[in-house]
Formats: sequence, C-alpha cells, structure tokens
Amino acid sequence: MAPPRMLSFVAVPQETPEKRDVDTRARDFHEIYADYIEAKAKEQSSRCSQCGVPFCQSHCPLGNNIPDWLMLTAAGRLEEAYEVSAATSNMPEVCGRICPQDRLCEGGCVIEQSGHGTVTIGAVERYITDTAWERGWVAPIKPARELKQSVAIIGAGPAGLSAADQLRSAGYKVTVYDRHDRAGGLLIYGIPNFKLEKEIVERRTQRLIAGGVKFKLNTEIGPRPLPRRPALETRRGAHRHRRLQGQGADRPRRRRQRRASGARLPHHLQPRRPRRTARSLRQRAAQRCGQARRRHRRRRHRHGLRPHGRAPGREVRHPASTAATAPTCRAPSAK
Repeated sequence: MAPPRMLSFVAVPQETPEKRDVDTRARDFHEIYADYIEAKAKEQSSRCSQCGVPFCQSHCPLGNNIPDWLMLTAAGRLEEAYEVSAATSNMPEVCGRICPQDRLCEGGCVIEQSGHGTVTIGAVERYITDTAWERGWVAPIKPARELKQSVAIIGAGPAGLSAADQLRSAGYKVTVYDRHDRAGGLLIYGIPNFKLEKEIVERRTQRLIAGGVKFKLNTEIGPRPLPRRPALETRRGAHRHRRLQGQGADRPRRRRQRRASGARLPHHLQPRRPRRTARSLRQRAAQRCGQARRRHRRRRHRHGLRPHGRAPGREVRHPASTAATAPTCRAPSAK
C-alpha cells in the first residue's frame, strides 16, 4: 500500500540532497550539495505531519508558512508553493542555503523530537525557489501605484536589499548606496561560494534593478552629503565591529586619543609596570614569603595583638579571684 500524500514520516525515512563527487568538488568552488529532483522533493515534503501548532513556523525568525508550502510541494503545486514562500521571505533561496535550520525550523520539528528525523525544510525551500527561477515564475517588481516619495538606503547588504524590495513593492522610489563595487554585502564578501554562489545574489540584484531600484555603488556616505529625501534607511552591515556599551569600554580609545594629542594620561589609565623583576623562581618565592610575613605582622599590630594573644595594658583575672571580689545580691531583711 502506497503511503498517503502527507504524514508519511513513518514509512519514508529522512534523506538529504546528495553531495557532489569529491573529485568533482576538488576542481571547483561550487556548492557541495546537489539539487533535489522533483520526485525526491515531493517525497520529503510528504513527511510533514501538518501539526496543529507548527513549531517549525514559530521557530522561524521570519514566521514562514512552512507547513503550507510543504503540503503544496507534496501535491506538485510548485508555483503556488513559491508564492507562499515568497510572501514572507524576500530571498528564500538564500535562506534555504545559509540559514541554520538545524537550530531553528528543523530543530523545532515535531517528528524530529519523536525520533523519526526532521523534514528537510531548507533543502525543499531551496528547490522550490530554484525551480521558480528556472521556469520564469519570479517576475520583476511591479507596484500597484507609484508614490511621489523617495527613500535612500545606505548599505546594499541583505537587510538593505530586503528593505529595497519591500519599499519598491509599496510604490516608493528607492536608491541604494554602498561603498563596495557589488551589491550584496556579507552575502558577496563574507560567505564562500561552496555555501552560496554569487550568481544567486546577483540575480536578486538584477530583479531589483528591473523593478526600478537604483544602485549607487562605490559611494561611501559620510563626509559627502545626501540629497534631501523624505526618508533615510541606514544599514551598518557586518564590516564594522560593534562597540561595547559597558562601563570602561572606551578606555583604550581614550588612551589612544590622549597619546595622539600629547597629553599626559591620568593615573588610572597609565599602564602598570612591575616594580621589581625576579631573576629566578627562588627569588620570587622568597619575595612572596617576605610579603606574607610583613602583611601578617601589620595585621597583628593594627589590632593590638601580642605574640601571646593579649592586648597591652589589659590584665587577665582568673575565674576564682573574680568570683571572690564580685558583689553578691542578698534579699532585704524584714523589719
């Protein structure tokens, strides 16, 4: 008996996309995993249990409707599956490749917790979007109406490209500025090709250009003023480190500034220098022993203690003599 269209995780085991041959991978820098074939994508999508409370969706930072496009993929309705996937994600093919699914959606999968192996959500998402690009289902942006307002976005990284996609879809005129010669930011300059091919990011950029988004590359915003616009979107990106916000985090910076200006550093910012240098372990051990003795002697002198444990000027009375001289209480006599 053939397994049902869904809930087939009991009969169908988990199967990830096959890796390319090692000899082939040694000659290039392309991606490690090959693509799913359509039959395998349908089979792996049918393993979804269609939970009443989909933990895969709640663990996704974007809130993707994962059970919906898994069900559509299992039914062979790939175009509708792509529309559902693209409704909540601007770059689903990028998320399917570099998103840490094992800690997010696949890590929260119910059948993974039951021991049947998680649904290969990332691989299916990648297959859906790559198929959409191959069959021409990904169209340029066509806003329903054009607005007069314009928005400048500083930074053409993944956040800047996603913001440009959303704003252009709403009808705004968008211009993206970036200091580098290619748009993509960390996706281009920070992730190697065997995890994410650069052509995948560039075709997203070309889709934005075809939709009316303007890119000003090799342009560093800072001393150069921007033209006046109603709105400005700033994306710092991952090329600059983020400064600490705790107390004393700016001390090294203040020290460099004072040295550059020739000013004398305050006492608490001056580097500590050792007062004496031990030439051998024996001298260092003797030095530590002497310090311990002096510290112990100062502590006893501070509390007024003698070597016998008595303070100066204090007499110790024995209990017998104390009891003899102590006053006694008598009952009053009745007269």
